[in-house]
Amino acid sequence: MIVTNDMELGNLAKNLTTQAKVPYKRDFCRDQIGSNYRLPTLNAALGCAQMEQLDKFVVAKRELAAIYSNFFFNLGIKFINEPQNCHSNYWLNSVVFKDPKDQQQFLEYSNEHQLMTIPVWRSMSNLPMFDNCIREEIPNAEWIEKRLVNIPSIVLLQKCQNLD
Repeated sequence: MIVTNDMELGNLAKNLTTQAKVPYKRDFCRDQIGSNYRLPTLNAALGCAQMEQLDKFVVAKRELAAIYSNFFFNLGIKFINEPQNCHSNYWLNSVVFKDPKDQQQFLEYSNEHQLMTIPVWRSMSNLPMFDNCIREEIPNAEWIEKRLVNIPSIVLLQKCQNLD
């Protein structure tokens, strides 16, 4: 979705997302490199319906994050809370372990008990297809990669699970 109050920018966005076609009666001419990024009508309708529910979803996700925050605090595990003076939608919930072994144990235990958790996405420089590429040291990203776990973030989870 693109939202703007700039008519020129809006026209450019529409042109680029509709294959940059210049209106002609019998010919397809393009004035720029464009793509077909328009949603099918059904997807757009679903998106509009979801937008009507957005406030409820954000409230539910924030409630779930508060439950997680308390639960993991009591276990001595760091839950990633929103930064001060920010208002997160908690699209993704994550915890950070002090020791990489704890991360692995948590992943194994939670998944063995049908609670899907996943490690944070690998840094691109650590992916096999980039083994022969020039790279910089990224110690902070590598530290996080060995300790962070993404936990379920669905809005109905607090109604399905009793985490207390």
